[in-house]
Amino acid sequence: MKKTMRFEKWRKKVLIEVLEYEGQTWIDLKNPRTKVDIATVTTGLRVGVPKNHVAIRDYSENTGVLDFLIEAGVVEQPAFYVPSGFVNIPVCKLLVEPTKFNY
Repeated sequence: MKKTMRFEKWRKKVLIEVLEYEGQTWIDLKNPRTKVDIATVTTGLRVGVPKNHVAIRDYSENTGVLDFLIEAGVVEQPAFYVPSGFVNIPVCKLLVEPTKFNY
């Protein structure tokens, strides 16, 4: 899945790409013109994440990305949170079909 939207925090348009490889799903934000990665906004957890769900990295420099992805129609509101160090990681259901990633 690919979609371009303006992310106000960074004051620029970004390409949202939802990818899957060997059962792992992640979301990248890229420069829509050059396709260069700006940020990976998902994170891995030591606990299992349900199928069709992703853990969103919505803290530090990524603060605000969860609301952005909800507004873009990529994920639902968090289904639950997982404590991880000093933050609680939101786990959200994907609303889009990931693109199969090939190395």
